[in-house]
Amino acid sequence: MRVETSPDLRQAKIFISCIPENNKLKAFRILRKNLSLVQRKIGERLSIKITPKIKFIEEKKAQAVARVEELLEEIDNQNN
Repeated sequence: MRVETSPDLRQAKIFISCIPENNKLKAFRILRKNLSLVQRKIGERLSIKITPKIKFIEEKKAQAVARVEELLEEIDNQNN
């Protein structure tokens, strides 16, 4: 997971990766359903005036890393 915020801290993009991949839709559905709770909990822990508006986004980099690892494993298996 990684987070990117706007310069004024009013918006936050939270990039989420799911392993295994087949749980992704369920995980995002749960996160979006509980968005107000997540924002409230974050607001309670931050010491800034405005709680950022949160948007959950699928992390694509994790998928790329997983694919590279998969390919390396295939190569290793072919060499043995």
